[in-house]
Amino acid sequence: MTRRAAVYCRISQDRIGAGLGVDRQEQDCRALVASRGWSVAEVYVDNDASAYSRRARPGYERMLADIDAGRIDAVVAWHADRLHRSPIELERYIDLTQHAPTHTVRAGELDLSTASGRMTARIVGAVARHESEQKGERLRRQRQQAQADGRWHGGRRPFGFEPDGLALLPGEAAEIEAATRDILAGHSVRSIVRRWNDAGLTTSTGARWDGSNLRHVLLRPRNAGLVGNRGRIVGPARWPAIVERDTWEALVALLSDRTRLTHRGTSLKLVGSFLYRCECGELVRSGGQRADGQPRYACAANHMSRVAKPVDELVLDVVGRRLARNAVNLLTPSVDVRPLRIRLANLRAHADKIAAEFGDPDSGMTASQFRLSNGPVQSEIAALEAQLARHWTGSPLAGIADAADPRRTFLAAGIDQQRRVIDNLVEVTLLRQRPGRGAGGVYFDPASVRVEDRRGDI
Repeated sequence: MTRRAAVYCRISQDRIGAGLGVDRQEQDCRALVASRGWSVAEVYVDNDASAYSRRARPGYERMLADIDAGRIDAVVAWHADRLHRSPIELERYIDLTQHAPTHTVRAGELDLSTASGRMTARIVGAVARHESEQKGERLRRQRQQAQADGRWHGGRRPFGFEPDGLALLPGEAAEIEAATRDILAGHSVRSIVRRWNDAGLTTSTGARWDGSNLRHVLLRPRNAGLVGNRGRIVGPARWPAIVERDTWEALVALLSDRTRLTHRGTSLKLVGSFLYRCECGELVRSGGQRADGQPRYACAANHMSRVAKPVDELVLDVVGRRLARNAVNLLTPSVDVRPLRIRLANLRAHADKIAAEFGDPDSGMTASQFRLSNGPVQSEIAALEAQLARHWTGSPLAGIADAADPRRTFLAAGIDQQRRVIDNLVEVTLLRQRPGRGAGGVYFDPASVRVEDRRGDI
């Protein structure tokens, strides 16, 4: 009976997603199967998956299941290290394949049916494991050296940069700069995700944007021309910055602030959800739709429900008129942050000097002396960064109150920015109104919406 052979192919890194390494392995394995007079039952592929890491390998697991079920009589791989590099994996493989011979293109047959053959396989596996660990150590050291020198240590193309990781890709870099500026001006991460996806912009791997991968890109030290390692700034980079360091640090502070105005469940369509209040003091939220399809607000304590459209039209009109009447005077006066920047630069230089002295074995500085010297410096650095971030975050009215037509700009803004402007200027309370039609045969009573100016009289 002709043996039914499984062809297993794996490549640990496929940076461009072409799968060429896997294709070449399959061609060589098929040639070996043909030379043995066997037939290829199925080809199992794990592309861009390491045998050394603990990541799941779906193709490998499916092959083992088929061997265990008796659907496979032999295994063919390009090399033994394509199958496994972990002693634990090898033992599991031996248990399942003692009666299914394993042949490789480069290393010949692995005889797992005898004690001496299994010993040889274990020795080969131990050597492969040793080589993997040595390679990992070399790569880690190379990455550390690259980071210390401000160089890119390689990998997938960073969004906003050319494949070399050094030159800016103008279109993507401009989007990062605009997104940083917009979020600091009051736009939400969610609105940037929608904008980028609607424009057909994708990640460097071709995926759609979501809140997680967008935040990851915007919070990279790389954007500020810095090299980072696990949240720690290593030093200046050799690639150009997309945004100034102060701006990037302000964004980091803003997106890391757990007290920001965010409400889970906020409607994407109703500007007042979790912003307006019922007269009982509870926040109102989206209350679904009426039978005629009109969206409505509902008190969280079920005191009332109101058709949303006339309420929002009134609030937007009141705030729009407020902006048209006295917009520029609503902006927070600008602050000269140059002294803060100078002080921060000097402190960072001092911190670098302390770190260099501690790293010099001839300096004699002990760990306790380093902590004593470095602690106060780092505390002041953190305080200055937070102070600068507050100035850079600026007013939610920036870009609206100083526009040529503040009212029109506000009414045309996205819902996230409108919410921040409304919350900054007024407090909205919904009051219960009498049932039935009012004057003119309408149901909505403007007096049932109380809009109080947070800064003085409307």
